[in-house]
Amino acid sequence: MATHAVGDIFCLYFWRSPRAPGTLYLARNLFSAQLVCAELIEAGYIVKVIQMGTDVEYEMRKGHLVVSEKRSPKPRRHARRKTA
Repeated sequence: MATHAVGDIFCLYFWRSPRAPGTLYLARNLFSAQLVCAELIEAGYIVKVIQMGTDVEYEMRKGHLVVSEKRSPKPRRHARRKTA
């Protein structure tokens, strides 16, 4: 069995309903992830795709997985209080 760099591996987490537990699937590369994701979406699943090495989320657009435009909120910095 060939070894793959972590950056090449994609996690697909899929479920039928937000209230139901999901299933995790690991794809060896972007092409495999794209094929599996398309089939799952066509079958009615909700799918979240994350590239393991970069922790970047992908979404399906026009039949291709692309980097998601959804950005997680940046952590807020705590303002320093001035002491009198």
